[in-house]
Amino acid sequence: FVGGFGVVGGRGRGCRRGGHVGGGGSGGGGGGPGPVAGGRGAVNLGSYVDLDLERLATLAPTHVLATTGQVGLPTRVVEMAERRRIVLADLVYPNDLEEALGLIEAVGAALGRANRGAALAGRVRAELDGIAALTSAAAAEEGEGLPGVLMVFSTSPVMASGSGTVNDAVLRIAGGENAAGSSGGGVGVSAPIFDREGLRAAAPDVLVLMMPGAEPLSGVDDARLDVFRGLGLPAMEEERVVLLNDPGVLLPGPSVSVTAASLAVALRPGLAEGVGGVFREAR
Repeated sequence: FVGGFGVVGGRGRGCRRGGHVGGGGSGGGGGGPGPVAGGRGAVNLGSYVDLDLERLATLAPTHVLATTGQVGLPTRVVEMAERRRIVLADLVYPNDLEEALGLIEAVGAALGRANRGAALAGRVRAELDGIAALTSAAAAEEGEGLPGVLMVFSTSPVMASGSGTVNDAVLRIAGGENAAGSSGGGVGVSAPIFDREGLRAAAPDVLVLMMPGAEPLSGVDDARLDVFRGLGLPAMEEERVVLLNDPGVLLPGPSVSVTAASLAVALRPGLAEGVGGVFREAR
């Protein structure tokens, strides 16, 4: 439902998930409006301003969760919910990590499962704390500055998660410094756009492509990396480029701890065993 609407709990069909409708999310993992891509198997319900109510009705939802911000729920959606006795919940889209954890609890409460939501949020927090402890110790042992990381979610144009976003906080937990936030275009901007000069100024030590469902990189010659060539970027020169394609990598919810783990291991592969232990202990 992040970014618009989600369908949960088709009557008589168990629990199923519907599609995402763009409008309230951010490719930067929180921090402003923008398009949101649905995960694998998502049902296309149209755009936020032209929601396919007939298609929505065929899914027979018991609940419709929305993150509309100041726009509010469209009148026709409210009317449909009243006719069909669908529970509506208009939730606050998270702008930072604490709000992302709060969203987990809010979803649980909206579904009448507050205890489960609180338990899940607590587990995710424990996983994040465990990862932070590992990366902090590793950074202290290295005695060097944190690697600068550019978290890219679009290559045409190049857009990255900026400072103050959920992914910015997740990256700090993973033991990295946001290269977008250290460059002029990224300070205080949730999803800065980079031209070639901006990329040179950011000079990331590590490039992380955050692209849900994308095909794995075929190597350093992958065409998706063409925009970063010829700029003298340390990440390209040292071949420190990683693609994270988990369906939830840009969603500020329960997957934030998985994203933190993936980033931590990408930056310091030697932490893989320790990070795995964090998840085993928390779950």
